[in-house]
Amino acid sequence: MQITTTTVTFNHQLFEDSFIIGLKAPDVAKIARPGQFVMLRRSDEAWAQRLSRPFSLCRVEHDVLEIYFQVHGEGTRMLADCVQGDNIELYGPLGNGFDISPENDLNIIVAGGMGVAPFPFLALKISQICEKARNIAFVGAKNKDHLHNLDYLGEVGFEVRASTDDGSMGHHGVITELFDIELKSLLEKSQKRMVYACGPKLLLKKTAQIAAAQGAGCQIAMEERMACGTGACLVCVCKTRDDGDWKYSRVCKEGPVFNAAEVIFD
Repeated sequence: MQITTTTVTFNHQLFEDSFIIGLKAPDVAKIARPGQFVMLRRSDEAWAQRLSRPFSLCRVEHDVLEIYFQVHGEGTRMLADCVQGDNIELYGPLGNGFDISPENDLNIIVAGGMGVAPFPFLALKISQICEKARNIAFVGAKNKDHLHNLDYLGEVGFEVRASTDDGSMGHHGVITELFDIELKSLLEKSQKRMVYACGPKLLLKKTAQIAAAQGAGCQIAMEERMACGTGACLVCVCKTRDDGDWKYSRVCKEGPVFNAAEVIFD
């Protein structure tokens, strides 16, 4: 994998400190899979002493990668300040993505906050691969203004369930509550099903527990701080099961998508 110089095609502020940026990268777009990520850095002296930042692939439209991100520090602020025509250095796609079986008759997405980022890309692929499946997305955020990509998920054939912490839209509470309420009845009408989740660790843990209790498979996309993105620095490890014991797995290399049954959250 080599560093690719991409060109910013757009950079839109969605709300407060959240943005979606488009990067023209045809070679990367051809091979990218849902759940994978890329490492980004600006091509200028201001970034010279900074590490690249990891970002999920939100959508891949023709030869443009769309990245959904929030400003958390100086690096992401510099990305937010990019304009059309700026150059961004990209390394990727990296990591292991989601596995989609064409035999699935039920696909469920569970996303919390920025955890929705990889799911528009996944939802599109699911709609193409599982043509006859029922597809449902459970998406939660702190309020209605932070619910993003709901319209797109609906456009590609997903039934959308929403929740907000303040009750401004959908279920009043966290999204795992709504997921727990509806899952059993959904599974009664399916034979082969899969749950895909991304978001805060508590959401991942709860989603994994609920899915396991109902006998549903579950894949989770882990989020950890990363320095290299290639498995060399060991910054992004998480605990996973290993023949009755446990080991550290690198989120950037063995993940970021894991079988939820393999991850140790406590």
